[in-house]
Amino acid sequence: MIIRSLQQRLAVFLIVPVALLLSLTGLFGLVYARKAMIDAWEEASTLKLERAAHQLDMRLGRVIEWVRMFHRTGESTAAYTVQQWMLHQLQQLEGVVDVRLRWEKPSVYGMGSMHPGGHMHEEHMMHFRRARISEVTLPRYDARSGVETVGLVSDLKDDSGNLVGTLTVSLRFRYLMQDMEDFGWWQSDAACLVDESGRVLAYTKAMGEGRTRLGEKMDPVEMKIVGELRKREFGTVLGPGYPPGKVGGFFKLKSAPWAIVLFAPGKEILAPIVEFRNSYALAGGICILVILGLIRWSGGRMAASVTDISRAAERVAAGDYSVSITPRTKDEVGVLIRSFNTMVLQLEERLRLKEALDVAMEVQQHLLPLSDPKVEGLDVAGKSVYCDQTGGDYYDYLDPKDSGRRGLAVIVGDVSGHGIPSALLMATARGFLRQRSHLPGSLDQIVSDVNRQLTMDVEASGRFMTLFYMVVDPLRGTVRWVRAGHEPAILYDPSTDRFQELRGPGIALGVDASWRYKENERTGLAKDQLLFLGTDGIWEAVDAQGRFFGKDAVKAVIRRSAGGSARDVVEAVVQSLDRFRGGRSPEDDVTLVVIKIKKDPEWDNRTSPGTVG
Repeated sequence: MIIRSLQQRLAVFLIVPVALLLSLTGLFGLVYARKAMIDAWEEASTLKLERAAHQLDMRLGRVIEWVRMFHRTGESTAAYTVQQWMLHQLQQLEGVVDVRLRWEKPSVYGMGSMHPGGHMHEEHMMHFRRARISEVTLPRYDARSGVETVGLVSDLKDDSGNLVGTLTVSLRFRYLMQDMEDFGWWQSDAACLVDESGRVLAYTKAMGEGRTRLGEKMDPVEMKIVGELRKREFGTVLGPGYPPGKVGGFFKLKSAPWAIVLFAPGKEILAPIVEFRNSYALAGGICILVILGLIRWSGGRMAASVTDISRAAERVAAGDYSVSITPRTKDEVGVLIRSFNTMVLQLEERLRLKEALDVAMEVQQHLLPLSDPKVEGLDVAGKSVYCDQTGGDYYDYLDPKDSGRRGLAVIVGDVSGHGIPSALLMATARGFLRQRSHLPGSLDQIVSDVNRQLTMDVEASGRFMTLFYMVVDPLRGTVRWVRAGHEPAILYDPSTDRFQELRGPGIALGVDASWRYKENERTGLAKDQLLFLGTDGIWEAVDAQGRFFGKDAVKAVIRRSAGGSARDVVEAVVQSLDRFRGGRSPEDDVTLVVIKIKKDPEWDNRTSPGTVG
């Protein structure tokens, strides 16, 4: 499935993970709580069985203690009277049905058995050294007493370890089970008394009829309990399923090799756990649905707001700036919508400003020369590259013939800064220069007059403009110039591979209205010599490491390309700058003009070369 909308993203990446996390958390909590409740039930069941086993052990233990006291009389030489008394006391104990003492060799000792109700002379009691309880018999019906009895059988041995007699104490089985029968669960639940092999000694009606052994009906819980009886003293067993259909618990006696076993339906025993599970699942499900609903509602509102912004943005992109979105909330999305509305208003204003800038750029581009001039004896080329849509660099070509002068006038100027303010000052200076250049006067007079007018306009703003005004006469082989704070022009002679700078005094225009500029002149121009005029955006260009391009690099480019046309030199410089910046946008306007002398002057110049600086 391809996710295309914010609503789908919220569902896939937020709602589904949260639902999964909450479900897993709820399942973990349910499992933990179920285990805790089962542990509590197992502990309570074990205590219940332990109590029943303790009661049975107490009843059986009283008899066992008297039997062991009788065993200790075998060490005494005058024990016959005491033994007779103890046998009589055993007969009087509650629950005792019969006490029988049987000797292995009655012919020697004169008697094979005795009953505590009779009398025995001292010479008729056989002497024994050691004795132990060897067996606790299974319950059996005693025909003489008419009740079901359990027997405690003791082996009596002489000094050599030979069996000389046995003592059997018979107890009513129901007497032993009396306390267990008083427990409510013995009448209502399935309970039984078993030996270690799983043979059933006694059982309740709930166990069914004819029970002789646990597991005889292949009941998994009973079979598991039989296995556990061989390993542990007590424990609980859960049947298959959840809740299990049947649960069981067992506890071994200490006085006899028996164990009390209790069974119960799993639904009844684990009813609190099942009820908790159902309640937990219901409450957890409701909470999850509420949480997911809140996320869906909140995310839906956010997605709807984003959709409104998206549709509004499409209308703005189509040129409709009347768009306004009503915020639905006061949160970050609401702030975003209000910011969007403000942005649309500002975007409309900026668009109008951009349109104005485009017009200004178009106008300024038309203020620059549209083509290179065709002048006999000269090859001229120029170019301006602005870092913004508009700039403050300026170059122009003027024909001095209109003012009675000879040659080609070339002007290069650089207004401080760049952008619209610089473009406006550049356009103003251009108008002043063109108007004044068509009037009579020397170069220094022209520049001084323009400076005076320009200073009155920009003095308060702090802006200024550097200027290099140069007139080249190819017929005379001369160049005259006025320098107003601008970088000197560069003169290159390929025949001697020598660079000279055309310097001269003068401050920038717009600084001091009373400044008087000075005209400079150089003669002796020859064929293939180059004049290079540029702005500081060339040599002050920087690369990624912050290094300047410098004038030495400019001179190297001029030297390499001097054999070509003036346009070749211009393009070589511009391309070298682009490579030096490494594709980075220029930080300042770049303007340059190259003038190449195509032939020697028509008459010989014998005068001094003039001022070069």
